[in-house]
Amino acid sequence: MISILRGFRRLAAKVVRLISGTINHRFARTRDRFRRTVHRFRLARATKVILGASGTTMAGWVSSDIDTLDLCEFESFSGIWSRPQITHFFAEHVWEHLDPVCALEAVKNCSGFLMPGGRLRIAVPDGNHPDPKYIEYVRPGGIGPGCDDHKHLFTVSTLCDLIKDGGLAPVPIEWWDSAGNFHKEAWNVEDGLVTRSADYDERNKAAPLSYTSLIVDAFKINDNPP
Repeated sequence: MISILRGFRRLAAKVVRLISGTINHRFARTRDRFRRTVHRFRLARATKVILGASGTTMAGWVSSDIDTLDLCEFESFSGIWSRPQITHFFAEHVWEHLDPVCALEAVKNCSGFLMPGGRLRIAVPDGNHPDPKYIEYVRPGGIGPGCDDHKHLFTVSTLCDLIKDGGLAPVPIEWWDSAGNFHKEAWNVEDGLVTRSADYDERNKAAPLSYTSLIVDAFKINDNPP
């Protein structure tokens, strides 16, 4: 009799765990759907959007990731915005993760929803950086975090060509040229703060320019950049 009761209790405990797990799973799915819906509503009202944010936030900006905005899919953009209303898109170390087809489509999609004079700021690892250790750290398949998913190592010329092909006008603001010279134009953090840059990366305090990004602003074509 005692063994039967023990068996019944074990069976009851398994049933409770199964029911509890199912309820928790359904609750998590419902919660996640609700969060995505709320976030898409915020994106629909936004004018400044961080792309591939991965936890990055800035005051006055709405962050997005692939679960709310897929850069490669026009339908993902058109499902949120019915017309161009974005003044600023910002992406820090995102484009190097996109395959060649997606990288171009992503620029085109951003172009389609930028207002006249709007800006897409792209920052990526710089393939012209003269330090071999930097290149090994950022190249596709390199030793740095995330390199196993890198598809490109852009230079200022290849990134600007991509932006032009996507219908925007590129204006480089931080970059190394093919001769190993560093160039830097004045830029406003209100248009997107690139933390991995000459002035804002902590690594550059001990070794200036040891870690920089290739940063290019891309403006709606036929509009004059400020």
